[in-house]
Amino acid sequence: LTGALGGLRTYKVLRHLVLARRPPRPADRSCVEVAAGFQHLDEGLPDRAQAAFERAVALNSNSGWGELGIGLSLLRVGRSADALPHLDMATSLGVSPPALALARAFAARAVGRVEEARQVTAVRHHGDLEHFAQLLEAHLARDAGDLDGALEGFDVLGDRRLRDGDVPHGGVAPYGLDGRGWTLLAAGREAEAAEAFSAANELGDRLHVTPHLLGWPHLGLGVILGRAGRTDEALAELAIA
Repeated sequence: LTGALGGLRTYKVLRHLVLARRPPRPADRSCVEVAAGFQHLDEGLPDRAQAAFERAVALNSNSGWGELGIGLSLLRVGRSADALPHLDMATSLGVSPPALALARAFAARAVGRVEEARQVTAVRHHGDLEHFAQLLEAHLARDAGDLDGALEGFDVLGDRRLRDGDVPHGGVAPYGLDGRGWTLLAAGREAEAAEAFSAANELGDRLHVTPHLLGWPHLGLGVILGRAGRTDEALAELAIA
């Protein structure tokens, strides 16, 4: 849905025809705010997106898409505990796109609800969602101390063929490289970790992955450079993060 509501020609034409016959109702204005919110998410502007979704919910308290948007905006800035009630509300209002279960699972992992997250990885997903389910599974392995298993999962997702666009669904590769970096760092393999973090940043810039998500590799590089006594370089990476 990201970006689609704002750019869909049919949606704009229908809206024009409807509003030409009567004044806009609160529910109409709520839909417009939802469209703007997803457009802002697509542009990597979660603060503006959240504001738009909150206006949508204020105009229509039954806006499931508005609640979903608030949850996704909060997830983009790492506020997982705050996001979960909004994701739950979206579900209760009948909005349940295929990606919602995975979004909830990543949030659940972040707040320590590991079993809830693990149940989602046990379900079959399709397309890009399957790759993100594998990403979550690799993170859960690292959380459990299985560094070898985590590294195997992250390596598949950060495969060079994915990075070079030779196979579909390369958008997950920056996340795989980031996970690889943190796993190698936990194993004490700092030089390899730095290489993975740098590759995640380079690829993420090319794919326009939102800055918040790219902040993690910059943080990893800051840690490594700080340990090496390269303070100025470390501070520069931390400032980006």
